[in-house]
Amino acid sequence: MRVCYILTSVPGSGKSTWSLNFKATHLNTFIISSDEIRKELGGSYQYFKEEDRVWKIFFARANKYTKLYRDVNVILDSTCINDYYRELYMKKCTGFDKFVLVFFDIPFAECRKRNKQRSKEKIVPEKAFDQMLKKFKAPSEELIALFDDYIVVKN
Repeated sequence: MRVCYILTSVPGSGKSTWSLNFKATHLNTFIISSDEIRKELGGSYQYFKEEDRVWKIFFARANKYTKLYRDVNVILDSTCINDYYRELYMKKCTGFDKFVLVFFDIPFAECRKRNKQRSKEKIVPEKAFDQMLKKFKAPSEELIALFDDYIVVKN
């Protein structure tokens, strides 16, 4: 089965840590991180000069794995901060048999604290963090219904 895990929350919620832990216990798992693609292209996690290219690569990699493997887990590690983007990710990812939404229900104060504890190159600047907080919306019931499974990760 080809399974796509779409992660959703603000920076510092534990998405990347969860992804690495999942990969360590599940064979044939690939993590696609928008931050890692930015670093590949521009040498920094804060490289935002080629966002169109970042997202083209992001979805192309996800779809590549459905062509290469019959059984595969693909984790999309990005903030995906509202229902518009969550549904867009589903539409852009083709060839999957199952979609799982993973919502990190972590208090924003804890996420902010964790963000500040990251290595310097991975810290999301306060202004950008605050903008994400303003735009973030928890998944709606209507959106959750579009997914085959829904996982809530708490503190």
